[in-house]
Amino acid sequence: MVPSAVPASTERDPAQLIGSVAFFSGFSDEQRRRIASNCRPVRFRAGQQIYQVGEPSYVFYVLVDGSVFFSFAVGQRQAPAQVIGRGDVFGWAALVEAGMPRNGSAAAMTDCTALAFDGADLLAMADADHTLGYALMRALNKIITGTLWAFVAG
Repeated sequence: MVPSAVPASTERDPAQLIGSVAFFSGFSDEQRRRIASNCRPVRFRAGQQIYQVGEPSYVFYVLVDGSVFFSFAVGQRQAPAQVIGRGDVFGWAALVEAGMPRNGSAAAMTDCTALAFDGADLLAMADADHTLGYALMRALNKIITGTLWAFVAG
């Protein structure tokens, strides 16, 4: 559920878009097509808050155009902020367990278009296809590990 997003259209095929995203590099073409069938393009206005720490995580995003300011926090401690650009992913908590509280905040720095994926649907795909699930968990592990290193170093 993306209550603050405006539906968007993109002339580009979502399967082709995610095919060029590093997060999806370990997936087969067929898996990317199946995953892409589960997304919808959304648009955020510059300055719009996408989500905040503590909100339930239901949606995972691939940024198609624009830039997003992302910060990660645990308790009172915050990791250095990141600027997320075209082809980057965010909202990965929705792939850990749908609905778990977010530990980061994201806000559009510019007008943005993203592909929004329902985290519960992707997790159900992973349960049904263990090869897809393994690729998903490997990709997710890289992001979580990178975020934790940034947090420890920060």
